[in-house]
Amino acid sequence: MTSTRKRQSLSDMRKSRPIVKARSRGRCEVRIPGKCLGRATNMHHRQREGVGPSLDFNLIHLCGSGTTGCHGWITAHPDESWKRGWIVKTWEDPAEILWGPA
Repeated sequence: MTSTRKRQSLSDMRKSRPIVKARSRGRCEVRIPGKCLGRATNMHHRQREGVGPSLDFNLIHLCGSGTTGCHGWITAHPDESWKRGWIVKTWEDPAEILWGPA
């Protein structure tokens, strides 16, 4: 299936980040028990950066880095993260895939 969605632009990313930060109120939006550090410090692209639009439904504000906290857990567990909607496949539309806290 060929996607007709536009690729993200730097302008899209700059517009989306403040929306996501306001939504999270500075707290990790996933909160995986035993992993969560509480304070959100990084943006996680549910769909790989550069593939789809970087709108607020494609970003999650998470604690940790790519190797620590909730962000690290999601990176290390892609299959489980996909089942929970924290990762979106390239052919899927992030706006149609629901996600929420652990």
